[in-house]
Amino acid sequence: MVGVVDSAMRRVLFAVAMLVAALTVAGCAHWQPVEPARQPVLKERDVLQFDFVGEKVRLHSVRFTADSVSGIPWLRNPACDSCRTSYPLSRVDNPRVGRPEENLWFLMLPVGLGFGYLVIYAVRGTQ
Repeated sequence: MVGVVDSAMRRVLFAVAMLVAALTVAGCAHWQPVEPARQPVLKERDVLQFDFVGEKVRLHSVRFTADSVSGIPWLRNPACDSCRTSYPLSRVDNPRVGRPEENLWFLMLPVGLGFGYLVIYAVRGTQ
């Protein structure tokens, strides 16, 4: 009986380790640096993330001008033009563009697979 418990525990620990590894890889966002001085044109759903006075800011529906960047806060509807905020480019640090909502699928896949793996081995271990 002790050997069965050890074997089941090893399978569960292996599954947990694999899940943690998958989540670590899945949680990595794919951000690309951007140069605001070139006034790039971004798609409506592209998210611009930057540091502003020690705070992280995420905007979509971004518009660049010669001296500022404006956009809708990321968690707001892009159609909400009254939500648009503007920041002076001189205070914007480390700007980068990404699509964080795409990372959700890369996060959900390992979670679902890991959960399924744990359920299968839990059921097999009790038989």
